[in-house]
Order: sequence, then structure tokens, then C-alpha cells
Amino acid sequence: DELVAESCLESLVRNGHFLHSFGVTEWPDGTFSSDYEFTHALYQSVLYERVSAVRKVQLHNRLGLRLEKGYGFRNGEIANKLAVHFENGRDYSRAVTYLKKAAETAARRGANREAIHTLEKAKQLLTKLPQTTERQQLELSLLLSLGPAITASQGNATPEIETCYLRARELCEQMGEHSEQFRVMFGLRSFYVIRGELNKAHQLAQSLLDLATALDDPGFLLEAHVGLASSEFFAGNHQASHQHALQGIALYEKDTHAGHAALYGLDPGVFCYARAGQTLWPIGFPDQALDYEKQAVDLAETLDHPYSLVFAIHNLTLVLLYRRDGEAALESAKRGKSLALKHGFSFLSAWAFHLTAWAFAMMGDSDNARLEIERAIAADRPKAPATDSFLAVFLAEAYRFLGDYKNGLSSLAIPCKEYSYDVEQLYLKAELLLLSDDSNETINKAEALYKEARETSHQQRLKAYELRTAISLSKLLMGQNKNLEAYECLDDVTCWFQEGFDTTELYDAEQLMGQLGNLLEKESPATDSKRTCGRTSPFAHSSLPGKCQT
Repeated sequence: DELVAESCLESLVRNGHFLHSFGVTEWPDGTFSSDYEFTHALYQSVLYERVSAVRKVQLHNRLGLRLEKGYGFRNGEIANKLAVHFENGRDYSRAVTYLKKAAETAARRGANREAIHTLEKAKQLLTKLPQTTERQQLELSLLLSLGPAITASQGNATPEIETCYLRARELCEQMGEHSEQFRVMFGLRSFYVIRGELNKAHQLAQSLLDLATALDDPGFLLEAHVGLASSEFFAGNHQASHQHALQGIALYEKDTHAGHAALYGLDPGVFCYARAGQTLWPIGFPDQALDYEKQAVDLAETLDHPYSLVFAIHNLTLVLLYRRDGEAALESAKRGKSLALKHGFSFLSAWAFHLTAWAFAMMGDSDNARLEIERAIAADRPKAPATDSFLAVFLAEAYRFLGDYKNGLSSLAIPCKEYSYDVEQLYLKAELLLLSDDSNETINKAEALYKEARETSHQQRLKAYELRTAISLSKLLMGQNKNLEAYECLDDVTCWFQEGFDTTELYDAEQLMGQLGNLLEKESPATDSKRTCGRTSPFAHSSLPGKCQT
């Protein structure tokens, strides 16, 4: 009886040897009572050991059931305590359930290593249960929580991801679980795209869309567009990736899809805004790209999901670097690195070192840039061809700003022809070759690389890369007194842009066109000065591309 028990405890408190009062507490179900604790852990240990094994099992079970009832729908708050009681009470099914809840709580606050440890312990307890459908369902639920936790902690490419999701897919097929199969396919798609197995990734992404359509599930449809936006991006299909990101944004509702970050590892709204920005920059809309990245960060700020926030900040940093806004990029990069390290996000930490190295180098801080390069190279991350190629470009950019052509070229040794970075690599190789020496052979190699990069970017409608390459190629041609060819190289692509007129590269292009125009006028005074973009004074240094007719 509660009153009898409390009377006994109060007597022990007054005696002062074993217990002291610890205030009062009220449980969610309205239970109100005094609290007590042992004055020393030794007393608890000795008394606990004097209880028989069978009695211990009974007591743990009774305690677990009473706490479970007392906390009701809020039992997740004491999930670890309940897991301990039910494990010692030999109710392994309940113990596994509460370990999973404890892991989910840890993952939400960014403690993914703790979540992984808890889930692995739960998997071990599963072996004590008989082979039943209930055990299969519990194992599947653990695997579906384990996948996102490993992704956040170690990155999408770690082999444990594939092992986890392949076993989950096997369980789905055994039980005919179509809804859970979607999450499994999504996790496998993420693994394959980062590992560079793009055909597998795209097939799975398309299957996600087919399954979402068949099940008529808006949430699945949203994540299917996330999957396709990612797969198309890494395949270099930026326009297609952008369209899927926009469709995802149209479907996303923050309140409705708040739980998706825990289920899939990343908030779909944050991803879609960030991917929309990442695709807008290369296809020639730098201002809109920046706006979408800022929206991704703003959204992530309102969520209780650190991984999504760091992901958004990193993508914002990247667009700022592409826009050559070094000061803002460095501030953003530092923030992203601080959060990634705080929460133990291994891959995002490696990504952060690469971004801060690039930003420091762009700002002319060579000491800090080289320090971050060392950290980037030493960062522990699984082999991932897609992201390795991505990060190799970041390092090459840092080395280029530092004037370190040898290491820059070495960092570009990683092949990436299948991915969306081939244009960047062609351009950077040309830049770094020209830094290495000015022999005719090197100049010819660089010119060939520039022309290949320009042609490729033109075919893929990547106007930002086309502009960047055209600027460097025009400078090279101008140095060879091929002024007309240099001018025509820049003219069409510069006039295509409708925004981004305050960006460094559009300004540089305009300045260069002005210089070339003056040279052409001197060479041939009869040259029509109105030939370009319909501007009255196309070669004036104060004239901005904003006046171009597209």
C-alpha cells in the first residue's frame, strides 16, 4: 500500500542511515508522491545483490509497467530507464521498443553515435526473442532507425549503410511491407548515388516515384522527388534536378512533414530548397540560387534537426563561394564547421574543412587555408567517388587561390567523368596548367581544355560554367592577339544573363569586353560598336550586362 510504503520510507529517513528525502514528484498520469534516494550507492548495491534472481525479475517488471503506465504517451522521456527495467525483467520486446525510442531521442538532438550504440544493443537483445513476425517487425524498425543515424554520423557511403538496408529490404519482402519498403529503397538510393553507382541510384529513384504514385501517398511522393533531384544532380542533369526540387517544394508542408527528417535523415523541405539553389547557380541564375539557399537555412533554423541545418549552411557556403563572395562564404563556412564538429557529423565535418580552406584561400589567408587543407585531407570518411570528386574540386579551388598548381593538379587526379563536375575539372586543370608554366605546349593544352569545358557547358546549358570558362579563354586568346575571337567568345554568354550583375564574374566579363572592344576599334575603326546586346556603348567599363537583350 502506498501510504504504508511511504511511512516505512519516512522512518528510514528519520533514522538517517540509508535514505534521505528528495522532494515530491507528479507523474503525467497525476500520481503524486514523495521521492527518496539512497545516501550512498553502496547501500543500493548491497541491498540489490541480496534480492533473489527471480524476485529481481518480478520487481523490474512491476517497476517498468508502473512507470510505463504513469508516463503514458510521454514515456519516451524515460525510455532509457524503462529499457533497463524491461531488460532486467526479461521482457525483451518492450526493452527493444524503449531502446529504439531512446535512440530516436538521441538522434534528434544530434547524438548519433549514442543512437547507433543504443540501436546495436537493441539488435543484440532481439536475439533473445523467438523467430516470430513480431521479432521481424522489431528488427525492421531498428534498421530503419539505424540507417539515418549512420548516415548522419559517418556519411551516406559507409558500407554499413548498404548492409543495413539490404537486410531491411529482405525483411520487407518476407513480410510484404510496402510502406517500409519505400524507406529502404530511399536509403539504398542515397548509398548508391554517393558511391558512384548512378544507374542503380537512378533506377531506385524512379522506382520510388512509381511506388509513391501507386500508393497515392503525398509524403512518399515528396521524398521520391528528393531522390530524383539528388540522382539527377550527381549525374550532371541540373535542369532535371532543379525541376524535381521545385516539385518537392510545392509538396512540402512543414507541419505535415516534420517527422521526415528522423525517418529519412534529412528534412525534405531543407533539401529541396538547397538543391534548387545548387542547380540554379550553374544554369545561370546566381541571385535566385542565393535566395533559395538562404530559404533553406531559414527553414532549417526553425527545425529541431541539426543535420539538416548543417547541410543547409554548407550549401549556402558553396553558392557564396561560387559567387566569389569570400567574406560571407568564410563566415558561413565557420558556422557550418562549428556545428558539424559539435554534433559529430563526420562527413559534414570533412565537407566543412574543404569549404573553409577554399574560403580562407579566397580571402588571401594562406596560413589558415593550408591548415584547413591539412584537416580536410586527414578527415576520416568512407570512400565515396561522387563526393570525393566534389571535394577534390574544392581543394583544387583552394590551391588555385594559393598559387599552388602542383597540389591543385594532384587533387584533380580523381576521375569524375560520370558526375556533374567534369566541366569544373576541365576548367580548373586549364587554370592550374597555366600557373605551372607559360610554354607554348602548356598554353595549347590549356586552350584545348578551356574550349572543351566551354563546349560541354554550352551543350549542358550550364551558363555559369560557360561564362567562367569564356572569361579565361578570352584572356588567353587576347594574349595571343586573337581579339575578335576573344570578344566573340564572351559576347553571347555574357548577354544571356538576366541577373547576378553584382557578381564578380559578370563584372569581370564586362570589363574584359570593354578592353577587347577598345582594341577592336583601334584595329578596325569601322567596327560596328552596336553589334553586342543592342547596347549603345557596349565597351564602356561602366556599362553592365544588365542591359543585355536575351
